[in-house]
Amino acid sequence: DPVVIFGTRGVHSATVTRVPCPGAEGGRALCVGSHPARYLGQPVIGDGALSMSLLFPELRVAAAERSGFTIAYHVRDHNKCYDFVRRVYNEWDAAQEIPQEDAATLAKCGVADAAHLHALSEKYGGLNILSMQVDGAEAAVEVVKAIAASRFVVGSSMHSVILADTYGVPSRPFLAPEAFNGQPELKYHDYYSAYSGEMRDIPGDVMRAEELGPGVTTDEPQIIAATITEKLMNGLGFLVQYLDGFISI
Repeated sequence: DPVVIFGTRGVHSATVTRVPCPGAEGGRALCVGSHPARYLGQPVIGDGALSMSLLFPELRVAAAERSGFTIAYHVRDHNKCYDFVRRVYNEWDAAQEIPQEDAATLAKCGVADAAHLHALSEKYGGLNILSMQVDGAEAAVEVVKAIAASRFVVGSSMHSVILADTYGVPSRPFLAPEAFNGQPELKYHDYYSAYSGEMRDIPGDVMRAEELGPGVTTDEPQIIAATITEKLMNGLGFLVQYLDGFISI
């Protein structure tokens, strides 16, 4: 029987239930992190990307050596926002008003105006506009390097935020009004539920995200990164005993 294991980031998704899962046609399928149901064993908490700081500690940058404000767009925002926002930022002229159509597109990408981008650049010592759509391992490492070396990261990509958290970089997600293409806000609340404190606000634009400050202000991501492998293996071990059969991951 097929077994589908979905990633679990927080207490909301850390469930195991005997229901049909996407990608498992017929037969028995167990989903981890897809439906509210009773717990079977200990939940596995923590996104796998939190382990990056342990796998690649050489990419960590001391806080005093970081520079720049980073906006990281989700892969689904790549075509709509990444190149466009970079172009507007690079071509901006304070003496000229940008076309109304461009202003509307900026807003859809979570940016108030080009002047705000330049204000962020001046405040943080530079501006990086990244896309989480990468081609190959080398390009992926360059993105991680840029995030780890930033003073603040905001992203419509959740994994840009998680990478920032594990490298100790202040971060906050944002959900651009129309650019994010239907990605659910729930997954952010699920991710933050792994940490202590109140539910975080998930703003709709870069300016508000920067104003709110980082979503995580403790060393909890590093603590979770240090224990996630053990928890994951314990969770898989329980499922092996429960199923007494073949597990396909």
